[in-house]
Amino acid sequence: MKQEFSFLAFDKLQNLLDALSAAGYQCIGPQLIDGTIEYKQIDNVSQLPKGVTQTQVPGRYTLQ
Repeated sequence: MKQEFSFLAFDKLQNLLDALSAAGYQCIGPQLIDGTIEYKQIDNVSQLPKGVTQTQVPGRYTLQ
């Protein structure tokens, strides 16, 4: 089976969120909340933690 891949540019992501919301879907994405990354409903790409990553090791959680 051949797999096909597509790429969505970041500047088009808001259009996708708007279209999904208009179709009745709830969009969930990572958000930076109180020093942690949590998955919650998003309505705007500005809610995404662009450039923030997390590192988890036993006993430690850090954002970079």
